[in-house]
Parts: sequence; C-alpha cells; structure tokens
Amino acid sequence: MNNQIASSIVIHGLELKLNLGWSESERLPKKQIVVIDIKLDFIQPPQACTSDNLADTICYDKLISEIKSSISPRKFLLLEHLGHEIYNAIKNNLNNQVLVAIKVKKKPAIEDLKKGVSFYYGDKDCIW
Repeated sequence: MNNQIASSIVIHGLELKLNLGWSESERLPKKQIVVIDIKLDFIQPPQACTSDNLADTICYDKLISEIKSSISPRKFLLLEHLGHEIYNAIKNNLNNQVLVAIKVKKKPAIEDLKKGVSFYYGDKDCIW
C-alpha cells in the first residue's frame, strides 16, 4: 500500500491590472484585470506541516509581491506569453521541489463572450 501524501498550495483569484491585448486599442489606454490561479504542488510535504514555521514553506504573500513587481509594469500582446512569464516569475522564486501550474483568465471585449478566456501553463505533472 502506497502511503504517499500529496500537498499543494493554491492561490485563487490573484487580480492584476495589466496592459494586455493584441491591438493597441485593446492594450491601451487603460489596463484590464487579469485573474490568476496558481497551484504549487510539493514533491514532499513541506516541513511546515509539522514545524508550524513559515520559514519551512512558501510564503505566498512574498511570492505574490514578486509576481506583481515583475509582471505588472510590462505590456503583453498575448495571454499565452503572459502565462509563460508568470510561470517563469514563480519558478525563479522557488526551489525545484515544487511543481507549478497557472491559469490566467481575462474578459476580452468580444460580443457574446460572457465568461472570458483562460490559458493554462505549467509543469507536466502538476494538473488542475
């Protein structure tokens, strides 16, 4: 019997205001809200499960700040490129013991598109 424990941190609904869109009229003059969900799968449960110490896990407040500072000032044409860059910002702040998957969602001004468009990007073994 396999007694492996799975553990994840999931950040739901991180909202960033970004210049995003293929055309300049979509990208400018105002920023649009993009909603990001982030899944961090631990290969082994973090030591914080038993230590109750923040230093033994991922500080998601710090991670969110890092994402904001590296992504918010930039302009993006495509949702796919934005997803790739968010993924890289996250991976650059974590060790290799964490798998990452993200979902990036926007609501473009397309007639009859009511719930927006999402793009998923991440490590192969990190599934939503």
